[in-house]
Amino acid sequence: MKIAENITVNIYGDGALKSDFVQAVADNGLEDILLVHGFESDKQKIFSRNDSLLLMSKSEGFPLVLLEAYACGKPVIVFDSFTAAKDLVAHGQTGFLLPYGDYQGVVAAVKQASHIEQTNVKAMFERFSNQRVFAEWDKLIGELDEL
Repeated sequence: MKIAENITVNIYGDGALKSDFVQAVADNGLEDILLVHGFESDKQKIFSRNDSLLLMSKSEGFPLVLLEAYACGKPVIVFDSFTAAKDLVAHGQTGFLLPYGDYQGVVAAVKQASHIEQTNVKAMFERFSNQRVFAEWDKLIGELDEL
């Protein structure tokens, strides 16, 4: 596998498989590319150190981390493997939606992420602001009251 130049992936979190993952990174000589950090609660700290967010999950409910990235003006790179991804990512405008397992596509998207306009990212974040979401809920509840 050819390693892309100038790409470092910071991985945050803990879990039952973390030690196995760290060992796999070492076994494959990827310690300079895949940097494994523990859990970090300070989202501003995370996003100030990274140019974009990679969410490589096979399934998710509603991934709040995408909105956290948008709040910090960061584009996202996501596998199109869960329903909410289509609602949260405008391909080529706020980030990139890729077929599950398309790691070559991930590398290409990382290289293109700097071309995403922050105004698009901020606009997507605003679609999910508390004010807008509460207004939608109020509207829905009002419609249900009329039934």
